[in-house]
Amino acid sequence: MVKIALVISAIDPLNGAGFTLDLRVVEDAGIKAVGVPTGLLPQSPEGVEEAFFFPSSWLEQALSSLLGLEISGLKASILGNFPEHILREVLGKVKGPRILDPILRAGGKRVEKGERLRKIIPLFNIITPNIPEAREILEEELPPQGLCEKLAEEFKVTVLLKGGHSPEKTDYLCYQEKTFIFPPPEIFPYEVHGTGCLLSSALLAFLLRGLRPQEAVTEARAYLYRHYRRAVSLGKGKKIFLKNT
Repeated sequence: MVKIALVISAIDPLNGAGFTLDLRVVEDAGIKAVGVPTGLLPQSPEGVEEAFFFPSSWLEQALSSLLGLEISGLKASILGNFPEHILREVLGKVKGPRILDPILRAGGKRVEKGERLRKIIPLFNIITPNIPEAREILEEELPPQGLCEKLAEEFKVTVLLKGGHSPEKTDYLCYQEKTFIFPPPEIFPYEVHGTGCLLSSALLAFLLRGLRPQEAVTEARAYLYRHYRRAVSLGKGKKIFLKNT
């Protein structure tokens, strides 16, 4: 029987990040993706212009139609007006990986508060923050490895710290009281929109294919770098991922 992954995030009209990217990355790995979009983020490759979030009643109704499915794994990022009690109910039905990509800013636009994320992180078993997000969640200016280890210790979750905001571009995985370090195979002279979304969605997909966290991170990063090399420019701003092939 095919595994089903549930995606909860906001829509990027560029189709370069967020809800639509999450869906296609998961399905590219042979996992059926279903989801609930939480809002719309009008944007250009230079950044997000505004954030419009759907009413909580819409989200609850959209989700109710999916609750009869056997959900094997979940990824949530920009939750918008998603009710916490509904989130708890959904996560309680998911037996596999429950990933939170704790996005605080999308394209420079504030979309979430650190206080809310600190409250809901314990509902998940994996989080995938970048360095600025980790520092705001912890309210500490630690180095990257220290951030990863502190998050794992404080919230009792597996942490993939995405290192794209550091000069070294090194990622860290803190899992079962161990730290694994993933230096980049190369550093590119350009940036691509949606890298964090793609990496966390690929991580979910590879975990659902039965890989252990260290192996899943390795495969997800390889997937990311393959698509990074194929990214295209739409003019000014960051490059955009092409459709997976």
